[in-house]
Amino acid sequence: KMEIFDIAKGLAKKGTIKEIQKNTDYIMKLIKDENYLKNIDILELKNLKDIIEPLTIFIDADGKHLNYVIGDFEDTCISTEVKDINTFASAYINSKAKFQKYLDKNKELLSIKKLRNNIELDEEDLKELKQLLYSNEEVSLESLKNENNTEIEKISSLYGKKESFGIFIRSLIGLDREAINKEFSEFLNKDKFNSNQIELINLII
Repeated sequence: KMEIFDIAKGLAKKGTIKEIQKNTDYIMKLIKDENYLKNIDILELKNLKDIIEPLTIFIDADGKHLNYVIGDFEDTCISTEVKDINTFASAYINSKAKFQKYLDKNKELLSIKKLRNNIELDEEDLKELKQLLYSNEEVSLESLKNENNTEIEKISSLYGKKESFGIFIRSLIGLDREAINKEFSEFLNKDKFNSNQIELINLII
């Protein structure tokens, strides 16, 4: 650590060099803060090496910069755990696709029609949706068997959604085009937009 201190002092004398100026605060910390070097851990020592070692080329030959090596580390593997993120992502996408297809097959149900047309659901509609999902054997939705609403929210979370149950289902089946136009028409009527803004909104729709 005395070698590191000496190197820092040598670099401080070369303060006109741009590369050294960029790290002036760190170099001065090495010189002035005795506790920093006393208590330095392996991670911070690696950081020190990355910052200081490239700068040693600027130390004069009599500073013996070529003889200084700030740390020579070899990483040790403590443990490993393989997580196949791609496999998980594929399973998520496949399940969601199956779920959407399943709902599309049952789009004639009143509850589905209401969702597609942005109409508020009543208790009977929610029961119909639950029953529809209970009978879906292609996608695992076991937590729906609990009538507790928090369990229903878990399904939304499972498929990457945090909204309510109805909004979650609607996100999968989409809104009817006419319902979308109606919603945006009401939106446009509430505020004043110029022709360019209206054109942009219509493109989004």
